Amino acid sequence: MAALIELENVSYKYHNTAALSELSLRVEQGEFVAVIGPNGSGKSTLAQHLNALLLPSEGEVRVGGVSTSTADSGQIWEIRRRVGMVFQNPDNQLVATTVEEDVAFGPENLGLPQEELRRRVDWALCQVGMSQLANSEPHKLSGGQKQRVAIAGVLAMEPDCIVLDEPTAMLDPQGRDEVWATLESLHKKGITLLLITHFMEEAACADRIFVLSGGRLALSGPPQEIFSQPILYNLGLELPQIAELSWQLRQSKLPVPPRVYTVEAMVKWLCQ
Repeated sequence: MAALIELENVSYKYHNTAALSELSLRVEQGEFVAVIGPNGSGKSTLAQHLNALLLPSEGEVRVGGVSTSTADSGQIWEIRRRVGMVFQNPDNQLVATTVEEDVAFGPENLGLPQEELRRRVDWALCQVGMSQLANSEPHKLSGGQKQRVAIAGVLAMEPDCIVLDEPTAMLDPQGRDEVWATLESLHKKGITLLLITHFMEEAACADRIFVLSGGRLALSGPPQEIFSQPILYNLGLELPQIAELSWQLRQSKLPVPPRVYTVEAMVKWLCQ
C-alpha cells in the first residue's frame, strides 16, 4: 500500500549548492511527523517538495502515488489541494479583508456551489476556534489568531495532510499555545501533520521525528528513540528539558528509561 507521501533518493540543488541529498522517507495517512535539524539542513526545502512548489533535481516525490515530476497541471493542482502548506509568517498568508473571506479564498477558486463553500468555511473556522471572529479584519488579529486563520484556509480545501514550516517561530508564548492546541486537536481528528520546528518540546509530541543534517536523513524514529541519541548534541540540537534531564541522569548511572522524555513520564517514573 502506497504511503500518503514518499520521497525516493531525492536531491535538490540551489545554483549548484546541494540542499537535499539522496533523501528517502515516507509519511503515512494520519501520522504526526516532526522534522528537526540545524539551520541549513534542508527542512524548508523538503517542505516545498511535498506539494510540488519545488521539483527534485534527482529522485522522485510521490503524493498518493502520483509523481510530482511527471504530474500534469490537473494533477499538480490536486497534489496542492491534498497537501496544504502553512508558512512561518502568518501575515504573508492572509489575502482578504475579513477572516471568513480569507478562509473562503482557496475553495472559492474550486468553483464550489455557495452552500458547499459556506459549509467549508464554517467548518474550518470551527476547527481552529475562530468562528466568533469570522467577520473580523485579519490585520487586527494577534499573531496566534492569524496563524489559526491560515490553518483554517488550508483546512477549507479539505487536504489529506498539512505541512507546517515553523508555524510558531514568530509567535509569543500565548500565540504558540493557541496554534499548538489547534494542531493537537487536528491530529486527534485524523489529519496528517508534518511539522517543521526548532522547538524540541513540540517535536516530542509527534508520532515520529525526522532529523535532517546536510540535506540527508540523519535519524528517523519515535521521540523516545531520537531523544536518547548522542548524535543530536553533535548536530548542535537541544533536547527537550526532560529528555536532557533523563540523559544526564543516565550518565550518572541512574536507570532512567529512554521513554522518559516528558514531564508526565518523568513524574510517573519518579513515583514508581
